[in-house]
Amino acid sequence: MWLDRKQIDIETILNMVLVGFEIQWFTTIYHQLFGYRTTFLIVAADTLNGLILFTLGASLYMAPDLGAAPYDAIAPIIT
Repeated sequence: MWLDRKQIDIETILNMVLVGFEIQWFTTIYHQLFGYRTTFLIVAADTLNGLILFTLGASLYMAPDLGAAPYDAIAPIIT
């Protein structure tokens, strides 16, 4: 925080507070929809869908330049 405060904005705070709740919420929904079955095809489909959703989500919060998330703010702030 002492290196570059302009990197920390509302998105940083929301990311710190809400990500854990979102993961717990989506995990509950996922288990209600699909149960606890884990075959290779389910894991492969989950991995592909997760990668697509992760890159979409990352581009949506990085594009407006509302601040950096806690886990990806260290390198830009130091640079």
